Amino acid sequence: MGGQASKADVEKKREAGKIGGRARAEAMPPERRREMAIRAVQARQAKEAAMTPEQRQELKEQRQARARLAVKAREAKRKAAKMNGGGDEA
Repeated sequence: MGGQASKADVEKKREAGKIGGRARAEAMPPERRREMAIRAVQARQAKEAAMTPEQRQELKEQRQARARLAVKAREAKRKAAKMNGGGDEA
């Protein structure tokens, strides 16, 4: 009985976190958002620098796969909007 959350639960929490993060960022002064963005980039760069070449290649492939999925999602959204009479609003 224990421990592992369902995919639906995980997705709900992820979406809620995205909304909360967006609201938090909007409430922050631009200088603070910039500081946090710089720190996040530095942390990602440090993590990547500690990786083996194989790990870096895997990370690159994962990023490319996410980018392809994002493009497909945008295309699907545009197609749905067009079918619903929305034109290029998406």
